Amino acid sequence: MEIESRRGTLNKYATQTFRLDGKLQKRYIGKASDPVVQLFFESEQLDKAVERADRETRRREKDDDLAAARSLDWLAQWSTNWKVISELRGKNMHKKPTPSCEAERELPRLHRFKETCRRSEDGDLDAQRQLDIWIAETPEILSRATDTISIVREYLIQFVGRASPECSVLWRKQLDLKTAEIMCDAGDDALSRMYAEVAVLAWFDFMRSSLMPCLAGGDMKRSAYWGSALTLSQKRWLSIEKAFRQHLKQAPKLRSANQSIVPEAKKKPQPG
Repeated sequence: MEIESRRGTLNKYATQTFRLDGKLQKRYIGKASDPVVQLFFESEQLDKAVERADRETRRREKDDDLAAARSLDWLAQWSTNWKVISELRGKNMHKKPTPSCEAERELPRLHRFKETCRRSEDGDLDAQRQLDIWIAETPEILSRATDTISIVREYLIQFVGRASPECSVLWRKQLDLKTAEIMCDAGDDALSRMYAEVAVLAWFDFMRSSLMPCLAGGDMKRSAYWGSALTLSQKRWLSIEKAFRQHLKQAPKLRSANQSIVPEAKKKPQPG
């Protein structure tokens, strides 16, 4: 509904524009000063405001989900490098590496890593430099993974709390139970426990994505979006879960008893 003025009068009138047979038509509603017209106009404005707010909520919901998906994808990619990270934790640098570019700092796949190690042992200076760069970068990558795990976990809990407040406590309890269960499988190894948290988050994201299509109601676009998100989250979870189980079988062969992500602080001698 629109309010418009007309020539030759100070009165304002309410009209409504609509399309009929492909052509725009205008319908006269009444004087804008008419209380009934005013009520109708205010009601329409309120409906539009609610619709705009709903669209904004859905937009934020989608943007937040895409951001979470990017973080989960990064964690999934990070977790595929556990073999490389496990071996890097046990290596010492030849010397402090010179400044490097982003491509050089990116962790390699296992085959390239093994080949670089072989060349380094044969005295290849370029390979030694590249290996030193990866060793130097490992703590930063682990730190980023730790931060990302924490951020994603909190986001997922808050998201479920907003989407289904009545179930938020139950969801948090389920997440804690799943975490405790999978941590038992991970044992005391710090890297395995980080990997376990990624697996739990992937599972929780799948559970969240399973819930959202039910909350979409008659909103077909929202329902379709979450249907696609559910497929992707399920694929991500199954992939991470499978890789984590393989990790648990093979990790003991790759790590030594004294390895840890964060070395223990040396005890200071007690004053006599």
